[in-house]
Amino acid sequence: MHKYTFLIIASCVMACHAWTSPSAVAQGPQDWNVASGDWNVGGNWSLGVVPDGPGFGDTARITNGGTAILSAAASFNPGGVSIGPGTLELTSSGDLMVVEASGQDLAATGFFGIGGGGILSLVGNASVTVEGDVNLNGSTNITGPNATFSTQSDLNFGLTSVYNANISNATTYSVLSVAGNSTLRGTLNVAFSGGVTPGLGSAWTLVDAASITGSFGSVNMSGATLGLGQVLGVTTTAGGNNGTIAQLGVQQRLVLQVDRALGTTTLINPGNTSISIEGYSLQSGVGTLAPQNGSWNSLQDQAIPNWAEVSSSSHGLGELENSVGGSLAIASGGGEQALGSAFNPRLPFGSPSPEDLVFEYRDATQGVLSGVVQYVGTVTANNLVLTVDPATGNAQVRNASPTISVDLQGYTLTSANGSLLASFDSDLPSSDWAETAGSANGVGELNFTTGSTTLAPNDTFNLTGVFSPGEAEDLVFQFRRSAAIEGDFNEDGVVSGADLTGSPESWDARFGVDLDGNDFLAWQRNLGNSGTTGEVITGIVRYDGTIPVVAAATAVPEPASGLILLLAIVMVPSIRRNHASQAQ
Repeated sequence: MHKYTFLIIASCVMACHAWTSPSAVAQGPQDWNVASGDWNVGGNWSLGVVPDGPGFGDTARITNGGTAILSAAASFNPGGVSIGPGTLELTSSGDLMVVEASGQDLAATGFFGIGGGGILSLVGNASVTVEGDVNLNGSTNITGPNATFSTQSDLNFGLTSVYNANISNATTYSVLSVAGNSTLRGTLNVAFSGGVTPGLGSAWTLVDAASITGSFGSVNMSGATLGLGQVLGVTTTAGGNNGTIAQLGVQQRLVLQVDRALGTTTLINPGNTSISIEGYSLQSGVGTLAPQNGSWNSLQDQAIPNWAEVSSSSHGLGELENSVGGSLAIASGGGEQALGSAFNPRLPFGSPSPEDLVFEYRDATQGVLSGVVQYVGTVTANNLVLTVDPATGNAQVRNASPTISVDLQGYTLTSANGSLLASFDSDLPSSDWAETAGSANGVGELNFTTGSTTLAPNDTFNLTGVFSPGEAEDLVFQFRRSAAIEGDFNEDGVVSGADLTGSPESWDARFGVDLDGNDFLAWQRNLGNSGTTGEVITGIVRYDGTIPVVAAATAVPEPASGLILLLAIVMVPSIRRNHASQAQ
């Protein structure tokens, strides 16, 4: 061959290679630049070719909010992957290997990272193999048991990470294989499907690593119902191919049963083995505990040897077993230990939900564990409770106070996400009540004739079709009532000696809880006075498919002055009559 001919051919080969591999010219991150498409299509990447780590030191970056779909083996192996905001979705045959290529580019260390807004999704037989560190700060969605994810280095869940584990096999799941250390943090969401029914003894390995540190901040479950006192938990133990495993399993815990009406509290062990405790504590952020003698009947009060109370208040109480190696055994199969009436839901009217108890105990073998709180009986609270059936969209308002009547002047429901239906029907008397002009963000009603309608304890009224099923459960419920004047602690309309003693709302019962010396001075100033004032209160909202049928409200004449103030909450001063009874 002539030397000039050879030179021409060689020049063409070099030019063609440069044209087909622009990353050879500009090594480093390649950006995903389409909304959704195939990972293996070069035109979807900023340099026009699929990222190639070993060949050109390329790393892949999906940060435009788009979705890269890999349904087969990747054409080339990137030297790193960074996601967020955006999504990498591997379908059943998707296969991605992330390799170290630092000889080409110091940035191509074989890393794999998910940032804020980033999503990794693996289904079917999808496979991801990583040579470098893995840092998961976004959402990782893995549907097992056949998808695989492994790294030859470390794997770290960030504080803001969400790991969605979809379990469809009764015994196995897609294990995260980590040759180095794995740090567990963030949120673990477990969804069961395929007829899998978890129970005591069920277990799935989530992570297999050389070492494991940390723990998931919270573990949530959907798709299954556990037995009383059973919870999903993650434990770390020796085992697996790499030396240490994080295993998801069903664990039995003690139950604190709370009777809403009586205030009684009882420790119950519904499991099949005895549980021995060395201490326990109850905590309430809103102050629903009653530590005083005659209410809480502690183990010390019951003269159980070696048990001693710790410092207690309406926000916290507890006890410790103070002997060496001592404990209290609570028998299996429903064994009980009564603790007296330690629950007091009768906070000042308008307080938030009293059902905020946190129960912890020290197990003789496992250390400090979170127990399960079970409330029984009808909801009791000194407030109005809005119960919404999220399936039908119907709702009910009930006066949950056992002793206080509410003279209701008006109410509003609001939803920042537009979950309301303005076409709802109310069974408040249409002769006295009219709906304010509403929308998906706010509805309400006002009493425009008698001034108010009395809701006696346990009275209700219904709102048919007020919530849009499937929408965000974000309702805020506010109402205006005729309120007691200062010193009228029992809210009977007059300041008298009856406010000092004789009822759960009296001075004697509430001093040191929510009343102090200033309240007593107000009682002295107003002694003998009667009447009411108006106030706007935020009610309690619950989402529950069971709405009880109880008594309806009755209208009573009262002055309507000040009623228009309720409109300042959210609504415009336009009203319409749209009650079910009016359509008849």
